[in-house]
Amino acid sequence: MSFRLRFRRSDRRSQREPEPSELKQIERYHLITEIGRGSVGTVYAAHDPGLDRQIALKLVPREELPGPSDSGARRRRERGAETRAGAAELDARLVHEARVMARLSHPNIVPIYDVGTTDDVVYIAMELIDGRTLADWLEQTPRSWREVLGVYLQAGRGLAAAHAAGIIHRDF
Repeated sequence: MSFRLRFRRSDRRSQREPEPSELKQIERYHLITEIGRGSVGTVYAAHDPGLDRQIALKLVPREELPGPSDSGARRRRERGAETRAGAAELDARLVHEARVMARLSHPNIVPIYDVGTTDDVVYIAMELIDGRTLADWLEQTPRSWREVLGVYLQAGRGLAAAHAAGIIHRDF
């Protein structure tokens, strides 16, 4: 049994496909629906018209970019430490991390297709994985400790590959 950790709401298929005029656009990508939230940013199912495929698009608003020693923007906003220079540095770090991840090829890491910035957000385009979330899988039926251990070992292998490349996953 093989799982990839990713964000996805189980009701994504039951929602109607929006008309093109209803879609919000980030660069060339058309957002379809929100599929998950993490400690940094929101992930959307999106359409890439250039390659005519569905993707996952993670959007990280500049005010949510984590600093080197904290886990989010709320504390920075409270301290008033957000500056243009600091935002540019954080943008560059996130783009660098996405580029490092794009070079990784591992069965337990979602492939990265593109990364970029707009005035408001840093975005990362990646493969849209269709399937169950880990939480859904764990809730469906009682699982033996061996099954659960096997799935967590797969997640750990992906995290180990990311850590070996110098990337820290903040949502695990």
